[in-house]
Amino acid sequence: MTDTACTSGTTSAVAASAFDASLITGVFDLSVIKRYNNLFLTKYIADTPHSTINFCMQVGLLPKPSRKCTYCKRNLNLVAENRPANKTPVVYRCCNRGCRHYGKYISVKQDTVFDNTHLTFETVLRLIFLYIANISTYEQLQHECYDESEQQLSTSTINDWLTYFREIQLEALIRHSTGKIGGENLTVEIDEAKFGKRKYNRGRAVEGQWVVGGICRETDDIFVALCPDNKRDSQTLLTIIEQHVDNRSTVITDCWKAYDQLEQDNWQHLRVNHSHNFVDPATGAHTQNIENTWWQLKRNLPSTHAGRGGNLMLHFADYLWRRKFKGIDDHLCLTFIRHTAELYPGRQ
Repeated sequence: MTDTACTSGTTSAVAASAFDASLITGVFDLSVIKRYNNLFLTKYIADTPHSTINFCMQVGLLPKPSRKCTYCKRNLNLVAENRPANKTPVVYRCCNRGCRHYGKYISVKQDTVFDNTHLTFETVLRLIFLYIANISTYEQLQHECYDESEQQLSTSTINDWLTYFREIQLEALIRHSTGKIGGENLTVEIDEAKFGKRKYNRGRAVEGQWVVGGICRETDDIFVALCPDNKRDSQTLLTIIEQHVDNRSTVITDCWKAYDQLEQDNWQHLRVNHSHNFVDPATGAHTQNIENTWWQLKRNLPSTHAGRGGNLMLHFADYLWRRKFKGIDDHLCLTFIRHTAELYPGRQ
């Protein structure tokens, strides 16, 4: 049965020919992407609507064209979308006259990263590429991105998408985590830091969130954890360390008294007294690697960050994700897209 047997009787021949759904194959040559940087990828990928959709299918952001009807289990037809109110150029339809879903429109966006958004495929891809290129100010993104009505994106929409991207990064870190850091004959530096803003923008008093972090010298693995109830007492720190660090590790901390419990619990524990030395002259112990990580984290935080709770953790996820997955693919954006597709593969 032909695709036209499923189309509405009011659809004109002109509208039906506006988009050739037969060019949607789900195949896109990813090897040529390495020729482009993130800023020009959208222009290459979004050269035509067909190219955009084929790219999204190739990388898993959209399901492949061969999708089955959930009722009759026959292959759905991918046809041109001719309803004026719908901006997505293609749609699935069941053309089995004996199926109760016969003629029903089924969005290609269903259960994907594009679901429930008024942004075009091209705009979402552009947001992704710009975000991965560290272009994330509202002014820059508003200049580059528009909705399907060609209207400039609101700051609220941009903020929602940036938060969404950071949530994807956090989930990817969790999914691809190898467990606790450190291990036998490995050294883990641990330190706590406070993230926030100086009170009244002056002085040394900082209002914000206490965070504990650790880095394994030999593997470069990192953990970062928020202190529950913003406490950094002995029980809080020990619980966080036990959750994230292999107990066979040699742990190095400063001389904050809350770390005393480590030795009582038989951890291999070295200290450095920062009041006297940055490196302990007797043992060589230091925490310079984790302190450098704090510096990098704070440097990469936007000036608008809240300084508390989940929002702060999402900014940490952005930094840690980039650090962990840089160099995996020819483009870091392909790694991000792969992680997005793992979370939102679409209805098959």
